[in-house]
Amino acid sequence: DVGKVKLTEWGQEKLYTLISERFSAKRRTIVTSNYGIHDGALAAHLWPATFDRLRGASDLFEISGDSLR
Repeated sequence: DVGKVKLTEWGQEKLYTLISERFSAKRRTIVTSNYGIHDGALAAHLWPATFDRLRGASDLFEISGDSLR
């Protein structure tokens, strides 16, 4: 769940490494977030390289509705 907590520098690095390695190996990765992709919120939360890899090979599904928590 990207965006649940603010990422530290270490967290940004680990997330980038994970996404980059999976991207290079053409492995699927499911990412969830409450941040929007079209309003720039998700891009602002991530390193640009991480966001580019996520955006570059993704199918986007937006689900809206009331929280079930």
